[in-house]
Amino acid sequence: MGGTTVDPGDLDDFAKRMRELDEDWTDENGYPQRVLLAEDGDSGFPRLGTFEEAGQFRTQYNAARANMAQNFNDLHNLLEGLADASKKIADQYRSTEALNNASVGEIDRILGEEMAPAPGSGQPGQTGQPNPQAQA
Repeated sequence: MGGTTVDPGDLDDFAKRMRELDEDWTDENGYPQRVLLAEDGDSGFPRLGTFEEAGQFRTQYNAARANMAQNFNDLHNLLEGLADASKKIADQYRSTEALNNASVGEIDRILGEEMAPAPGSGQPGQTGQPNPQAQA
């Protein structure tokens, strides 16, 4: 039974793509940031008028934007951590043989060092496999 073969160059490419995605989300001129930074009266902010329910709709809209901002922040942290971890793994295991021989615990350790905890879980991006070093 053969294992999965991973080329460190693939991890370099993956890290680069995660960094590009992260930059797309955080670009001040990009759509996500334009939505989050729009203020009442800007062209990107819904014009709700002054009817009775407008204040309630505005409050709901701002609450949804605050939630979206938190999700964008979480996504930014995840992409940034994944890019950093992937690059570190590729740098540390430069040959396919070294990478294929790396233990799940070693990979989890690097992920844990580079990635922020997932929201609500308290755990960084993990493979789901027990970390033998943590059990020692």
